[in-house]
Amino acid sequence: MVSTRRPLFFSAGARGVLASHWEVPSAATARLMTGVFRRYGADRNRGLAEALRRSQLDLIGDLSTAHPYYWAAFTLMGDGGANSGNGTAATFNRATEARYD
Repeated sequence: MVSTRRPLFFSAGARGVLASHWEVPSAATARLMTGVFRRYGADRNRGLAEALRRSQLDLIGDLSTAHPYYWAAFTLMGDGGANSGNGTAATFNRATEARYD
């Protein structure tokens, strides 16, 4: 559903959309989103994609949320306003792939 609404967000001025592909338990989502925005707020030059990646790695590192069900649902579309240009979804995908190589 988000993919059909994505153009509406971007035409309204959003630089990025962080969405979930499936319903994730509230506690895991709250931990992930708190981590994303804490990291992004602390260093916007790293970009939103990097903040998401690092927060996902935090969940992976905890046995209670290590299963992809808890962290893999979230996708960043657009650049998320990264100042340095390194916060794209492509950067996130390469970084995640490198983690599992």
